[in-house]
Amino acid sequence: MQVTTDESQHDSMIQSELASISPYRSVRVDGKRLRELRIRKGLTQEALAASVGYSDRLVRKLESGGPIQYRTLTDFISYFRDSLQLELQSHGFLSPLDRPGKIPTLAKLMPLWLDGIFNQRDRSLVEQFVHPDLKLHADGNVLHGRQAFQKRLEPLLAAFEPCQLTIEHLVVDAASVCVYWKACKIHRGEFLGVAPTGRPVQIAGNMLAVFSDGMIVEIRDRWELQNLFGQLKNRQP
Repeated sequence: MQVTTDESQHDSMIQSELASISPYRSVRVDGKRLRELRIRKGLTQEALAASVGYSDRLVRKLESGGPIQYRTLTDFISYFRDSLQLELQSHGFLSPLDRPGKIPTLAKLMPLWLDGIFNQRDRSLVEQFVHPDLKLHADGNVLHGRQAFQKRLEPLLAAFEPCQLTIEHLVVDAASVCVYWKACKIHRGEFLGVAPTGRPVQIAGNMLAVFSDGMIVEIRDRWELQNLFGQLKNRQP
């Protein structure tokens, strides 16, 4: 089939966007479609893992939708492409959030990310979008690594449920987003030494996130901790 100029330009744009995706970035994938390819090939998860050179645990994670590193996805797609003689493109197996041509702008991405973490309680989004070498500014300290952010996040998710976070204001430039937010939540678990009270609380804060290659490499996180403690201890903020 002859490729038209428009199709060639579209393919070139996709390849350009794919080239900008870091091979170490965690992405979500179409696990159902990948499972169908494995079954079509007549392989168990263990056999597929051995063929591609990964663990069967990773294959299970892959077929559950990830997240996995982008380079890992390309390894599996290359295997299926060669063994089944199919014209498969890695970007066709990415989730809509990560797919070239459909990657949302930072102004759309950041609210979706915060909603997913706090309102939907999807912890996997931290691994998917926060760089392993994150630089985190919080409470007057500078911490390093994705785990530092996870350690800051987990007590909040464990102690307050449900949580309804809304965006009040958004400031965006080419590589960073500053979000001013407020949240309403119920205190159901121990939080920094305060036993569960069952009280509804409201808190506000802001977060500056700096992006590079589609991942958050720096966060400046601030929220009204003293205000929160005042509400938990039944004092006026």
